Amino acid sequence: MITAVLFSTLVSWENTFAADFSQWKCLAYCLSQLAFTEKGMKKLIESFKTYEHALCDDAVMDHFRNIINKVPSNAPYLCARLAV
Repeated sequence: MITAVLFSTLVSWENTFAADFSQWKCLAYCLSQLAFTEKGMKKLIESFKTYEHALCDDAVMDHFRNIINKVPSNAPYLCARLAV
């Protein structure tokens, strides 16, 4: 539950560092260290447009891949939505 709230808070700051990839790298790394709940993963999916532009950076993309790889296999809805 904290992950969803934390993610919502961090995403609300997106205008502060929208174009600064070094800050997106730090944010993506921090997010990748968290254990996402199903609610947190849904929030991540819903907020895709917020961070989509930052995924062109290899480090940011790697951190988001790490997040996706942590999705439990018993969450078929999320696995289907996150298939990359």
